[in-house]
Amino acid sequence: GRRLSVGSLGPEDAPLRVLFFHGSMAAMKQFFPLVEELSKGCGAPEGEAVSFHAYDALGCGTSPRPYDEALYAPDELEEDAHAFFLHASSGARRVVVIGHSYGCSVVLTLLSRLRSSPP
Repeated sequence: GRRLSVGSLGPEDAPLRVLFFHGSMAAMKQFFPLVEELSKGCGAPEGEAVSFHAYDALGCGTSPRPYDEALYAPDELEEDAHAFFLHASSGARRVVVIGHSYGCSVVLTLLSRLRSSPP
């Protein structure tokens, strides 16, 4: 697989995971102020640990920026999103996904894929 920049906040084994998918030409850092606010109390049951996870898609933020345009094909980016989801949600009891702009399309494609073939 490809190596992408990933950021996490909260316990690694939290039963509730919140995953963020940014839009095109954006970066995970756009979610940092939101994560800061949500980490103060995001409606999780009292005492339930929550962790927050985001990644920089290929060519965005601090992830690599290769010059081969074929690496930016939608199916390649969707595969990255799937791999990120599987990694960040592994062992979670509940997962919340949040997409912004193009990230919404990525999330819809991801959810469709997960529905047709669950992990």
